[in-house]
Amino acid sequence: MILTKRLKIIIISGVVIIAFTEWFYSHSLLRPEQSIRASLLKQTPLGSEKAEVQAFAQKRGWLRADSPETRVTEYASGSGIEVTISSGTLGHYRIPFSTLVVANWKFDTSNHLVDITVGKASDSDD
Repeated sequence: MILTKRLKIIIISGVVIIAFTEWFYSHSLLRPEQSIRASLLKQTPLGSEKAEVQAFAQKRGWLRADSPETRVTEYASGSGIEVTISSGTLGHYRIPFSTLVVANWKFDTSNHLVDITVGKASDSDD
């Protein structure tokens, strides 16, 4: 089968569009919170040092060096542990509503990462 020039262009364009769409979605804030969290955990695994995690987040513009931290007692695991939370803004998007995506990096008293939570807040949440 001989492919015409037009058919080759259509096939190549289709492959490029599919590849771009997959890349965009895999790096996108449009993904569900758990998917974003999993991506963050790959880059900053549990047990990571606080300074390393904060440097990582600051380098990407998600966390400011002067961002205040919050100290709370977490009961999610069944036993109350004290954690320090560094919160940062991962970004925002406007599809279909204006949505802000935030992450909270939680550190234990020895400054090791114990959890990451990701949340989204949108105009539709009112």
